[in-house]
Amino acid sequence: MSVSDLSSDNHQVRVRFISKDTRGAIKYWPWRANNDGSGTTKEWKTTAEYSGGLFEVGVQVARFAGNTQVNSCSTWR
Repeated sequence: MSVSDLSSDNHQVRVRFISKDTRGAIKYWPWRANNDGSGTTKEWKTTAEYSGGLFEVGVQVARFAGNTQVNSCSTWR
């Protein structure tokens, strides 16, 4: 999983894995942050396992001002 900061707006960009179980309950996994500034990319190797099974998976990307989320978007597969 990777995230790039393409905007020189002094905000952090973060990414996280999201999943749904067979009942449709969403699990939000921990955020991964790119604090290195505009024009940078960070990459992480990650795995996910859930006792109820993973029915659908996705990613959520957000901009943060400190610890305050400014905006976000998600996509599911």
